[in-house]
Amino acid sequence: GFARAWADVGVTEAMTAPSLPPPQRAMAYAEAKKNALRALQIDPRTGLAYYALANAQPGIANWPQRMATIQKGLRVEPDGSELNNAMGRELLRVGRSREGLVYLKRSMELDPLNPVKTAALIGPLAYYGDIDAAEVLAAKATALWPDNRMIWNAVFAMEARVGDASKAQAMLRDPLRPSQRSEDEVRRWQAMLRARLEPKAANLDAAAAEWTSYASREPDQDPMPVAETLAALGRTDLAYRLLASPTAPVDENADEIMFRSDMAAFRQDPRFMPLAGRRGLIAIWRSLGRWPDVCSEHPPPHGCRAGAR
Repeated sequence: GFARAWADVGVTEAMTAPSLPPPQRAMAYAEAKKNALRALQIDPRTGLAYYALANAQPGIANWPQRMATIQKGLRVEPDGSELNNAMGRELLRVGRSREGLVYLKRSMELDPLNPVKTAALIGPLAYYGDIDAAEVLAAKATALWPDNRMIWNAVFAMEARVGDASKAQAMLRDPLRPSQRSEDEVRRWQAMLRARLEPKAANLDAAAAEWTSYASREPDQDPMPVAETLAALGRTDLAYRLLASPTAPVDENADEIMFRSDMAAFRQDPRFMPLAGRRGLIAIWRSLGRWPDVCSEHPPPHGCRAGAR
């Protein structure tokens, strides 16, 4: 008879499902939905049950249904930190970063001693234009949770991609870093940071080679994070070639990367809108009549105006 407990079970099942083989994955999503609905039968005001239901509907094609589910949850529990976090992430996923940040900030404010909610905000603050606020939050979070792996990863990624590359370098050299990375991963990031700090041709070429080699060794991973690095290194054509592979898997969680500040040159390429179409985003924008925030950039990404018409 404890609604919150059934909702928690549903959330856990939905969150673990992506790591399972396809048959077990489908069963886990079905169980998550069943337990979330059981929670709502006990108490229809259980916001976390809606969070579980939303996470049990994966895939960009299910984005409208997930949004509707999260909105239902927020109507019964507007102060639900998980629901606000989920709404923020869904909005970032389709390029509505200004709205998404509002929800991520609210999520953290509602649960200020939860490192997950803080880590979820650090990167987006920096990637969508408020690097100073991101640095302040990163310093506070590091002081509060000095050994937290998730906080370390969020701060490192922020500094490495759009922040202070020398800080990221120091974090990577620290033998006591909370996130122990493989030699291959450390070498890859070191090459990227050298290229940021000294953007000469030899460093840029070396970094591009490291990251391209990594993508070829991970054929089961969406290459979007690698494409982000290549685009930031000025290798836009190489980034698009990676993403154009017909065998490259697509992870909807990586869609948000396309709208970050370090992808501005990437978005000016004529291939941006066709890529967004292949990843299912244009269908969502058209159905809602809402285009991503980047379409208001000056100049806007190639194809934004035509798409809006």
